[in-house]
Amino acid sequence: MSQPRKEPAAMPPAKRMAPLFLAALFLLASFSFAGLRWMPARLPSDALGAPIITPTSTMVLTSSGRLAIYDSRDGRALPPYGLSSGAHLPPLVSGSTAFIATDDGHVEALDVSRMRRLWIYPPEQNGSAAAANNTSQTLDIRSLAEGGGLLYVIDRTRVLALDAQTGRPRFDRALLGNGGPAAADAERVYVMDGGTLKAVSASGQPAWSREVGALFKTRPAADGGRVYVASTEGQIDAIDAASGEVNWTYSVNGWPMATPLADGQRVMVGTNDGRLRALDAFNGHTLWTTDLHAAVWGEMALAAHGSERLVLAPTQQPSLAAVDAESGALRWEYPLSDWPANPAADSGGSYAAIATRDGQLWMLVLSPMCTIDSPLSRQLVGPYPRIAGRAWAWGGVQRASLDIAGAHVDLPLSSDGMFTYEPDLSASREGSVAIQCLAEGKDGRLETDAGMPKSNPALSAAVQQASMSITVLAQARPGQSLRVFVRNADGMDLNNLEVDFGGRHLSAASSPFEIAAPDAEGSYTLQASRRGFETAGAGVSVESDKSWIALLGALALAIVALVIYVAFLRRKPVREPSIPAREQIGRKAGQG
Repeated sequence: MSQPRKEPAAMPPAKRMAPLFLAALFLLASFSFAGLRWMPARLPSDALGAPIITPTSTMVLTSSGRLAIYDSRDGRALPPYGLSSGAHLPPLVSGSTAFIATDDGHVEALDVSRMRRLWIYPPEQNGSAAAANNTSQTLDIRSLAEGGGLLYVIDRTRVLALDAQTGRPRFDRALLGNGGPAAADAERVYVMDGGTLKAVSASGQPAWSREVGALFKTRPAADGGRVYVASTEGQIDAIDAASGEVNWTYSVNGWPMATPLADGQRVMVGTNDGRLRALDAFNGHTLWTTDLHAAVWGEMALAAHGSERLVLAPTQQPSLAAVDAESGALRWEYPLSDWPANPAADSGGSYAAIATRDGQLWMLVLSPMCTIDSPLSRQLVGPYPRIAGRAWAWGGVQRASLDIAGAHVDLPLSSDGMFTYEPDLSASREGSVAIQCLAEGKDGRLETDAGMPKSNPALSAAVQQASMSITVLAQARPGQSLRVFVRNADGMDLNNLEVDFGGRHLSAASSPFEIAAPDAEGSYTLQASRRGFETAGAGVSVESDKSWIALLGALALAIVALVIYVAFLRRKPVREPSIPAREQIGRKAGQG
């Protein structure tokens, strides 16, 4: 039988897992620090929408009504900015201005580069906010949209347009029955009113309306003279912004959970089946489809560097996936600690920030980036794991390396930056093994971890012993040569075995092998061990050959049986009378 060079490691059943492994460090992909600019910061309350990145600081609007602010260089917390009340809507950012709606019905414009208020509506009077310009009721703000120098405030029943620079009202129209998400361009605002998309001109006049169906935590997207809507019915509509006519419709085999992201030539759509699609903005034809294996939801973002662009898609893996906008190739997928909110990228394509549901703010260095795709987080591995991942950088990767169990390996990369490596961890102690990959761009930039060259483990692996079994005769005679098979859980013969049996030892044995039984009678355990595998044993009972005793016993029994037959059971046969005798007997019977 041929001997394989390396046997696949078998995962033992759960009942055989030692408690050590259940308590050991599993693959902590959720806490790998590849590409972090600084360690995740703790937010004071739930994050709303995407972070706001400036050259000096990174901000997150929280539900408590505070804008949490962190130094973009090191993640150090700075004094927060307080609003008039709590909030529940994401901020709207245009250039260096952030527009924020509060729960008490106010809209505040904030210059985030200087951290100063530009205006508040309704304006404050005598230290308190008051209605102005005949605003007869408190605003029930449902969404914000900005375009053409106007900020559109969508109330439950009204569309209010404010000058984006001054906060002065341009118009206030009661045009809605149940206002919802909105988008705007330079000509008009597009508002969801129940399941109907309504267009209102920059002068406050109704333009058109179109039934599109309900949306689920998404909003319309306006770009290039079209409005894109992804409904819960699995339909993507591209609507002419001027006329309201449907240019094209695309149906997906899933539920759109992400707002369409348009970049002029294409529109990206994410669904709950884990697929991210790029559709041609002019005709709706599919340009590419990428399976991210987890629901894509919320808002996506574009990161650009020169002519290259990445789509940053939050998934329920949970992770942040970076997909090439041109080809649809997955460049990297960074694991997060909990479900993500919306990502944001800085203007130079250097950093991305994203908050997670567990109240953490992550700041990632986009390029270069090396991530490990498998093994998965919290998955036990055997002594021969298959490590797969990908390395990427703006302009291309020059090299990538892997440090594991004290060894440094230069990784051979495919044309799309993917790599695989199968280390031998059989010599490692049970517990954690440090694994980290490192990428270097063609521009000479080295991947960093929390602002310095990576020095901390990116992953931890729990190395467990694989199982093996022994097949051998259960009974043997003293000194009998036994043929032994030692195999892994997949039924493959193992080599490099250390074998002990009744005082005999075999070193570097290969299955199958032969070993002599002990000379003395008794019960023995044949034991085999191999580095990286659980020790296996089989019981063998050694007894002398007593077949002659059985033969004598059988012979004695046969003799006794014969004697009994002759002495007691055998009888003389009864002779049949001759013919004359029978005739004589018959005559006598007739005379009588």
